[in-house]
Amino acid sequence: NNVSVEKLDVEFSLGDLMRGEWRANELTLNGLVLELGLDEHGRMRWTSLPQSGGGFNLGALTVDRFNVTGAMSLSDAASKTSLRLDNIVFTGEVRALAGAMRGEGALSVSGTRYPFRLAAGRTSDGSGHRLRINLDPAARPLGADLDGIVHLDEARPRFDGALTVFRPAPAKGAVANLADSPWRVAGKLKADPSVATFEQVEAVFGSDDTGLKFVGVGDARFGAAARLRADLSARQLDVDRFLAQGA
Repeated sequence: NNVSVEKLDVEFSLGDLMRGEWRANELTLNGLVLELGLDEHGRMRWTSLPQSGGGFNLGALTVDRFNVTGAMSLSDAASKTSLRLDNIVFTGEVRALAGAMRGEGALSVSGTRYPFRLAAGRTSDGSGHRLRINLDPAARPLGADLDGIVHLDEARPRFDGALTVFRPAPAKGAVANLADSPWRVAGKLKADPSVATFEQVEAVFGSDDTGLKFVGVGDARFGAAARLRADLSARQLDVDRFLAQGA
């Protein structure tokens, strides 16, 4: 994992500095490039970063306004896949004592722009980090909400929480055809670099009032032979009512 930045601008709070507190009114990182990767065993490939001199500890800095522009690349050696996030812009705040950060911004994936909101912070027992990411529908009608706890077990990340993926109804409110129908899939998620399990899955195709509703479980395996398996069921499917909404 590597990180680099083209330009750093920081505006310190003079009053806090005189009291011996590291606090910045504003911190801007322009041209940040972050490369994160997993090795063949699903462990983070750490690279030592240079230490700041002069007694300055960036990790202990509280920032009232935190601005970032740049890009991020994610790679997985086991599956030989990678993902690049381009044109990232982010504005938020950092609270060093609580190990927390929150804010909002936007990023591009394969040319499609996605607005997002991010909140992260240490758990109360300090054993992990709570992470919540909201991906808003924009040019592409797809949104997601990820909320849970991230742990690192011997540099191997593990997530325990909930995931919702959805397609909202058309902006005009009318469903012109079946392909425009909204849908939503939500459930509990436990995942590590090799496998993910989905529990208490609820899937709705169509609106909440008239849609086709399913419940079930599922699992996914990652790596060179990736696969997804789901077992969904429904007590009753009212297809007539679903089609009556104009699809």
